[in-house]
Amino acid sequence: MLFSLFIFTWFAGSIFYVFKLRGDARYVSFTQYLRKSWPIFAPFNSVLYLFTRKQAQGAYIDPAQYKNLHVIKDNYQTILEEVQKLYSITAISAKPTSQAAQAFTMLVFVHSSNMVGANSI
Repeated sequence: MLFSLFIFTWFAGSIFYVFKLRGDARYVSFTQYLRKSWPIFAPFNSVLYLFTRKQAQGAYIDPAQYKNLHVIKDNYQTILEEVQKLYSITAISAKPTSQAAQAFTMLVFVHSSNMVGANSI
């Protein structure tokens, strides 16, 4: 009986935490939360969030914590040219099948030098 009460309290507390306390965006009502956010996973989500380092809990991870990111930034044009060359000689054989995947591939491989922030990687 005590174990069942513990499990129920853990689930209810986790659901309340995810619904009311965690994050900045909120659902309009509890009913909307129950319909759209899979509250069955709230206890597991809460445990994972509890053991996540503070710097990884935000919406964006600070690029300064990646020490070798400058290597990619400095060699971005070379990497882009190599990928385009491999793509043109079909060394990358997995061609996208859906229209959205084709648009994404074209955006990344062909127009990546024109994308906003492409040079700030």
